[in-house]
Amino acid sequence: MNLRYFYIFLICYVCNALVTGDEVDDKEIPENSSLDIVQDKDERLLIFSTLDGSLIAVKQDTGHILWKIKEKPIVQVPIDTSNAIVPIFLPDPKDGSLYLIGNVKEPLKKLPFTIPQLVSSSPCRSSDGILYTGKKKDTWFKLDPQTGKKQQILGWDDHSSTCPVDMEKSIYIGRSQYNLRMVDGKKPGNKWNVTFFDYTAAPMSKEDLSDYDYVHFTSTSSGKIISLDRRRGNFLWEANLDSPVISIYLLDKEGLISVPFTSLANHTIAYLIDQLQTNDGFLQSSSHMKLYPTLYIGEHNHGLYALPSLVDQNVVTITASESGPLLLGGPYAPGYIKENADYPLPGHNYHLPRGINMFWLLF
Repeated sequence: MNLRYFYIFLICYVCNALVTGDEVDDKEIPENSSLDIVQDKDERLLIFSTLDGSLIAVKQDTGHILWKIKEKPIVQVPIDTSNAIVPIFLPDPKDGSLYLIGNVKEPLKKLPFTIPQLVSSSPCRSSDGILYTGKKKDTWFKLDPQTGKKQQILGWDDHSSTCPVDMEKSIYIGRSQYNLRMVDGKKPGNKWNVTFFDYTAAPMSKEDLSDYDYVHFTSTSSGKIISLDRRRGNFLWEANLDSPVISIYLLDKEGLISVPFTSLANHTIAYLIDQLQTNDGFLQSSSHMKLYPTLYIGEHNHGLYALPSLVDQNVVTITASESGPLLLGGPYAPGYIKENADYPLPGHNYHLPRGINMFWLLF
């Protein structure tokens, strides 16, 4: 397959939200008229929100990092799961979705509600006897786009540190904190809680999506990111932000605007970087690379999280069987994972209930 056609296929597959503009019929253009096809350069900064709570300002065309400010982690869940409600809840830091990872008969399920929705409807009780209660705290702060200095101007936390910000240059940004607690009504000792932060951002309009010149790929388990020119199809820049990217925004004078991006396995994004850098900024071939939707379950300093992403065929995955436990994917799968065993995770000392497993999950 021609390289450029493969690139177009890849972009369409992972960024189908980006739409093309309508074609112009030259018969409808008056003879004395002209089209200004040169657009002004978009000087707005990209703002990357990462899992560890950082906000990082980056130039769109070069990837140059201008400043970085540290906030609280996007999601925080208990590290000690010995008294947690079973099945285990896993938050998606992108939008606050919740997944359940349970026993071998029902290894994975996405819940039909998010953390913000549960907080909004609390206090409430589920059909299986779980009691929910939650609260929401909103904060407004102004941000200097050139320096990254910020100052809280409205909120419920009067003890947060602030820095003076030039009012003429400042941009107003809203942030919400969701705290959700739950307890098993049948076993009051079994509790679970989560804290989730979200920034107020407007979606990209159809016109802005059509005019946006970049495509962004990020890693689910590291801070790797690569950006490509959407129209020319060539590699632009890469960066390592030290923590997985949760959201990307344009810093507009009216606030934040959401930017579409695609999460890839760390192995997959590393492979793309290697191919792009060694082949004049283009992928050499598509015949040996296929992408599959998965759910990545990972850990950070504040607990477990789950991120939907794409992987290539070389990434080892776990497939959920309808009638059995989670299975290793691939031609050399070792068979059923031992049932009723404890599976500690590397890093922090997680002690999971019996029959619960954590890995890459293939949808």
